[in-house]
Amino acid sequence: MISVQDLKSAITERCQQYLAEHPLNQRATQTLPLLQAKNHILAQDITASFDIPRQNLSAMDGYAFAKGSELAEHTALTIVGESVAGKAFDGTLQAGQGVRIFTGAIVPSDCDTVVMQENTNFNDIKDSIDKTQFYAITLTKTATVSSNIRYQGEEV
Repeated sequence: MISVQDLKSAITERCQQYLAEHPLNQRATQTLPLLQAKNHILAQDITASFDIPRQNLSAMDGYAFAKGSELAEHTALTIVGESVAGKAFDGTLQAGQGVRIFTGAIVPSDCDTVVMQENTNFNDIKDSIDKTQFYAITLTKTATVSSNIRYQGEEV
């Protein structure tokens, strides 16, 4: 009887020999209709001419938070703007700040997490020094970094 190690070595040797005798770039190819291509291997990579989605988009209605924000349950965070489909937030955010965001809206470049609105509580409306209105929300559940974002190019 052959040992497992000897069998692995024999298989590896035969595979290497086959590949040496039949280089990938010299193998025969054929063109098939898509529905007949099951169990075949592409001869070359398929690439898209553009990414889908084209930007990072929110997968939920909720709040997008700046990188480095504390995302633990009961954390209060300040909301300083909003990003809606067709009109992205164009300001800058610091850790602990976020924007109200809606499904399909562009996620600001300095944000790395979207928390769905069902996992938050509204706190209070306040005015900042420059009279820009902002408010605070509290997380009712710990959030995971990178959640609820459809990343650029992840579909195609």
